[in-house]
Amino acid sequence: FILRGEPFSALDPISREQLQDELIRLQQELNKTIIFVTHDMDEAIKIADTIVLMKDGQIVQTGKPEAILRHPANDFVRNFIGQKRLQSENELSYEIPLVDDVMITNPVTAFPNRGLAEAIKMMESKRVDSLFIVDRNKQLQGAVSIYRVLDMYGEEGKTVADVMIPVRFSVASGSTLPQAIELMDSHQLSNVPVVDGNNRFLGLVTRGSVVKHLAEVYPNLAPPQPAGEGEPV
Repeated sequence: FILRGEPFSALDPISREQLQDELIRLQQELNKTIIFVTHDMDEAIKIADTIVLMKDGQIVQTGKPEAILRHPANDFVRNFIGQKRLQSENELSYEIPLVDDVMITNPVTAFPNRGLAEAIKMMESKRVDSLFIVDRNKQLQGAVSIYRVLDMYGEEGKTVADVMIPVRFSVASGSTLPQAIELMDSHQLSNVPVVDGNNRFLGLVTRGSVVKHLAEVYPNLAPPQPAGEGEPV
């Protein structure tokens, strides 16, 4: 094994971080046990697989960084970790939200009999580049983008029902946000509709609405970002 006693303590922050990264890389490559002594908790969390906290020559707590952050053994460990770091870690523990809590509830929709000129005007006024098509019972029929409308614009008799495409992916009301995110990620979607048991269009989970939700839950991690009424299909 390798024993290192605070080897980076006298370095500037940039050099220190670079060497921490290099140490992690070398450890993975050489697969050797490294005992690394440090008084910097951030450094320990970054590079350690297991942390051993000591006081007056006695071991106070041993465990993985995640376990120590979530379950400090006593006040000494809490103070050593730092209240701000503990607070940030605790803020990450929250109930998994449902898509109903995150979705945009007023996405831009149109009825199937709308003409193409009307569709363009609606997109312009709502500042979106796509429309979701619903019937009088709000059942989701399909979606149409500005590009598809423009391609068919020369045919005056066409309606959005003629040029819309089926919505291949949606999530049911009551689904969890991770389910929606996994669907969006798997199929490279910018949004996913939320429907009820009768395929009625209830709302839209978008990348923007997800970011906005995370910013509200974790205000210290990221600034809120506005989400519009609709986003591209």
